[in-house]
Amino acid sequence: MLARFIDDTLIEIFNPLESAACNVTIDEAHEAAVAAARDWLENDEGEVYQVLCSCLSLCDPEPCNLSDESFDRFTQRIHSTIAAFRRVPA
Repeated sequence: MLARFIDDTLIEIFNPLESAACNVTIDEAHEAAVAAARDWLENDEGEVYQVLCSCLSLCDPEPCNLSDESFDRFTQRIHSTIAAFRRVPA
């Protein structure tokens, strides 16, 4: 998930995985989620962090923006998450 803060106040949480359809390949779902995340990040207002959400708390915040390797790490995490949810049980 991505969380946007302005003046240390949480403004918005965005889950790009909601943009990934279930009836497409893993790579197609990944491309849709990455495109949605890129569109959301292009709104340069505030600071954006990649976060995990647990028990209504934002955990493990990591800055995320389009101008450095943080976005690449985020897209890799998106792909891993989609692949993990699409695995067929043995």
